[in-house]
Amino acid sequence: MSAFWLFGKHSCDSRETLALILDKDIFPLLPGAKRGQWRRDRGIESSDVAFVRNKPKVMEKYKHRCARCGAGGKHLHIHHLDDDHRNNSIHNLEVRCELCHAVSHVGFLGTKGSMAYLPEISQVDVINLFRTIAVAISMGGPVAAAARKISDHFFERFTNPVKAEMGTSNPGDFGNALIALSDGDYKTRGEPLRDIRVIFNPDMLTTFAANAMSGGYDRATPETWGRIFQDYTGLEPVKDDLSAAVRQS
Repeated sequence: MSAFWLFGKHSCDSRETLALILDKDIFPLLPGAKRGQWRRDRGIESSDVAFVRNKPKVMEKYKHRCARCGAGGKHLHIHHLDDDHRNNSIHNLEVRCELCHAVSHVGFLGTKGSMAYLPEISQVDVINLFRTIAVAISMGGPVAAAARKISDHFFERFTNPVKAEMGTSNPGDFGNALIALSDGDYKTRGEPLRDIRVIFNPDMLTTFAANAMSGGYDRATPETWGRIFQDYTGLEPVKDDLSAAVRQS
């Protein structure tokens, strides 16, 4: 089923409650949009009490690491799985890093990211790759140059199929389309979006680099993202450039 399906849907049925407990292997990290109520919305101020009470329990449940990619650090978020900030049950709350959380709210990314056609790589692998790119860029020198080359290639090669199919690769457009879906269509968006990933502007990612390193960043070493790049693009010279840069660092 084509992802163009998203832009042909405009119905807005009454919202149903999504499943509260998601298995990340059965329910992979998918592009999403803010469709429910925020805690700052009028009439749900009492929800803040439950959120504040349960937040430490949720952080402990996930050992202070992102439930999706495993990243740690001081800047972890709490995500509401059913997108309703009135529902602060522990089972409805999940720890997310900044990037995994951004995927669930693509409409807020704007020029900070893009939608890409990457069926061979999971969204979590993409996040680990771009987080490592951010760390490499922050190091400067040949490592940063190699990292930018990888990032540029992903934007040049993998966003074009999305633009050709849907007329846009802007996350804001995707967010608006997702908001316009009925609840039933939104819950089944995994099929039309199964090959679509969110990638991130490396300049925006520099703000995450320090957070990643302060969190004991160890999820994707330079060797890992070199392997990912080679495996899914077939461009050996970039991997060679990367390897040389790592040796010089």
